[in-house]
Amino acid sequence: MRSLSDLLDEINLEASSGRVNCGLIHWIYYSCCEVGNNGYNFNDVIKDYDNVIVPCLKIDNRNRLLEAISEYLEIAKSFYDELDYDRVVDIDKYTISTLLSNMAIDDFNNPINFFERRCAFLQDNTLKHFKVCRDIGYSEVFDANIEVELRKESIFMETPYSLYISIIKYNKEGRKLSYPLPVLRFGIEGERAYFYAIQKDQSEEMPEDKDFLSFSKKIRRKMYAVNANLDGLEQEENDNLIEVSPWALIALTICLGILEKNGIKSIVAYPLLLNRYNANVIYSQEELKNLSDKDEDIYKEIKSHLLFISNNIDSIQENITDKFIRTFRRVGYHFPGISVNDFAVANILPLEMELIQSDFCNNSLLKEMYELGLCYNYGDVKRKVV
Repeated sequence: MRSLSDLLDEINLEASSGRVNCGLIHWIYYSCCEVGNNGYNFNDVIKDYDNVIVPCLKIDNRNRLLEAISEYLEIAKSFYDELDYDRVVDIDKYTISTLLSNMAIDDFNNPINFFERRCAFLQDNTLKHFKVCRDIGYSEVFDANIEVELRKESIFMETPYSLYISIIKYNKEGRKLSYPLPVLRFGIEGERAYFYAIQKDQSEEMPEDKDFLSFSKKIRRKMYAVNANLDGLEQEENDNLIEVSPWALIALTICLGILEKNGIKSIVAYPLLLNRYNANVIYSQEELKNLSDKDEDIYKEIKSHLLFISNNIDSIQENITDKFIRTFRRVGYHFPGISVNDFAVANILPLEMELIQSDFCNNSLLKEMYELGLCYNYGDVKRKVV
């Protein structure tokens, strides 16, 4: 029977080629160095790719790392469902490899902490109240209520749980109208929340009837009130901070209020997950090679899409990263008492935020959103009667 130590060596070896085979393929790419009796043993990548960033997995204490991985495997396999392992040949290998896709640059320097943190994400119950969808109160600005739900995610997502927030209203006929905000993907360890993405829910399909369209237009129009009070910025900084999606900014603001309400005041936001970035690069290059001699019409669209990704991956990633980080920086501008440290982001290290003195806000809409999260009393909610 293969030991966990041998499994780790197998994953590290395959990752040096950019392709980890678990029955399903994971495009993971890194080198590895380990402290041994004669100093560091370094294993470089064995296959080169263009336009990738090659992180190095540093193993200082193999036994402690194996203990952390073993604990994660035990917790994760009881957390995730059978469907998460559909078509998977090697469950342990797949569980570890999927998690490695979510490593940030500093995680490669301390993989023990990384696996321990991810165990905490799986076991955290800070927001367990929201595992059932909750109405947290009425917004005067939107003339609607805010619903919040913490949902369990699939194994291939960045975090085991995500927060889903919607602006909702019941019309005169009693029909529930809903405007979903972007999904917030984060995990909690102790008194700190780690954010990985703020994304539109691709599975959400909005009804295209008159009532829903009218409600959505009204909500979107009112959302642009987040751009009030930007006049005090220098033009260069203004141009940078204004390029933020209002709906993402509102979702994050509500979420931060909820987190502070629950004792979470330290925030970390990761600008880039290296293996996810590298996976897009490697996959597009490998598939283009595989399809190079395919001239049938059915492959033309696929090749065109892969070529677009290969040629534009940096600009695509830069746009995603910049918008994500700017959303946190924008919150810091509107809440001067919230401390934001983004000095390390230029080196793709995480942004850090401390939720202190959040009682002052220079934007009335965002102030209301933060307070709805902060002041939610877990009891009856206020809803305007039509």
